[in-house]
Amino acid sequence: MKIEYRTQALEPAVLLEELAFFCQATAVEGNGAAIVMLGWDCNLNIEEMWQDIPMSLDAVVDFVLAAERAGTLVIGKSDVFVDSGGLQLTLCHESDVHIEGEEAAAQPFLERWTGKGFAPYALPTNSLNSNGSSKAGDSTSPGSSD
Repeated sequence: MKIEYRTQALEPAVLLEELAFFCQATAVEGNGAAIVMLGWDCNLNIEEMWQDIPMSLDAVVDFVLAAERAGTLVIGKSDVFVDSGGLQLTLCHESDVHIEGEEAAAQPFLERWTGKGFAPYALPTNSLNSNGSSKAGDSTSPGSSD
């Protein structure tokens, strides 16, 4: 079953730590590839947002940091989506982090975030489309805003 967990708002340094953890955790599962998309509140033209940017997992954190240095995004204020290994991690423009995917694959993130005191919560399953993505109007849906 598909599920999405979200945290409370976090500091930018913590968001980066969770991004690095996601990249390491999905790489351990044998996947070395990722698709990155930049969304809401990135300093891009609308047609440049939500475009697949393929890269290796070990390049994702450096890519995000370089994009921030270039003024393309602000960690915690811009949406950054990373898909890898059947999971999607979102660094949200609301300063929280989301994980979406099969419940068993997302469970380690729920446990980690609970242990770190990030107050994670699950979205009700009826708020996810049949393909597991969030419904329109949710900040995790490419092309929508809340």
